Amino acid sequence: MNQLPCCDCGKDISRTALKCLFCGCELPTLPVRALRFRAERVELFAKCESIPKIENVGTLVAHVIPSNAMNSEDSQINLGDATSLEPFGGYAEGSFNFHGLIRQRKSKDSTQAYIQIFRNGIIESAANVSRNSQEKIINFSYWEEEIIKQVSEYISFLQNSNGKAPVQFLLSLLNVKDYFLDIPWGFHAFQRAPILDSTILLPPVEFPVFTMDIKNGLKASFDMIWNAGGFPGSFHYDENGLWRELT
Repeated sequence: MNQLPCCDCGKDISRTALKCLFCGCELPTLPVRALRFRAERVELFAKCESIPKIENVGTLVAHVIPSNAMNSEDSQINLGDATSLEPFGGYAEGSFNFHGLIRQRKSKDSTQAYIQIFRNGIIESAANVSRNSQEKIINFSYWEEEIIKQVSEYISFLQNSNGKAPVQFLLSLLNVKDYFLDIPWGFHAFQRAPILDSTILLPPVEFPVFTMDIKNGLKASFDMIWNAGGFPGSFHYDENGLWRELT
């Protein structure tokens, strides 16, 4: 993780460098590096080589990437402090692995959710978003609340564990073609439509400081997911764009 291939000449150079020593081109920005990391991980999901393997159903994946994970060679974090972090949906059991620390929630022989904390501070959290493999319905209002809750914990952990701001947040939905978004109670006048894309990769959201309001920072991302399901935007935000609780 301490080397980065130059986009022009392909040579491996230090992540702390500002320019390639071989061809002189500028190194990609932090959001671009975060996008590349996400692309590598999504490719592993497509090949069913994710660690651990989540069954081939609708999957929510989030990446939380502190700035020093991508451009510093001394970004090691204390993994022992990460044992209390949970994946989306709550409870999980953990163990150390080659990449760092992983905590999984399993059902029979399959993994329902996991969180991987990499040694350099990158956090990957993934969960099966449907109730079962036959039911193609996503209660995304619930997942919005869960994302807010857990990502707040992840960012707090990074703040106290040698992580550096700004922090890049990348949200993805995988294997969701023909899924429907469940309409919250009280909003049934809306007409839903099946999601047409199998893979939804949302653009990075940057949290410039650890204390940024995550709820309002993620509104655009949540809106785009609701757009994919045929809705004008998230039901969790009022007409002024402010977060509201749903009864």
